[in-house]
Amino acid sequence: MLIGINRILIERVIIMCRQNSCSCGTSLLVSIIIGVGVAVLFSLGILTNALVALWVSFGIGLAILLTLLFLIPLASTNLSPALKKCMCTYGKCLIAGSVGTVVTTLAALALELLIASTVLIIIFFLIGVALSFLIISLIQFLWCMINFDCCRQHDICR
Repeated sequence: MLIGINRILIERVIIMCRQNSCSCGTSLLVSIIIGVGVAVLFSLGILTNALVALWVSFGIGLAILLTLLFLIPLASTNLSPALKKCMCTYGKCLIAGSVGTVVTTLAALALELLIASTVLIIIFFLIGVALSFLIISLIQFLWCMINFDCCRQHDICR
């Protein structure tokens, strides 16, 4: 019974991804795995330039957030159906990832960067989750835009 349910779920995920509507759940699951890796690397002291990485992730999150503030009203107009479709599909994921990245990097920048700190290891886990979720959602958004425009003009996507 359980094997049949898993097979049905896997088939549904494959169908959703073929239609370019993979849910945020799949991205979040991959992001959690990446976040665990980032936290382990930080706790072992392998991330030597953690402060630089924090500022870079803060900049990426802020840039995407400001871009979304420009693109969301633009998507509400009927000028670009591709932007509207892709923003409706991936906009929530992009907002969650960018806000999460900005908030967690600000929390880490407010603390001293001590490797022995458990709180900082948890914050780096959250930064890893938020930033990887943002990057994966951005890739999905761009992929959606490319597929929408290319598939409408050429019949290569079927």
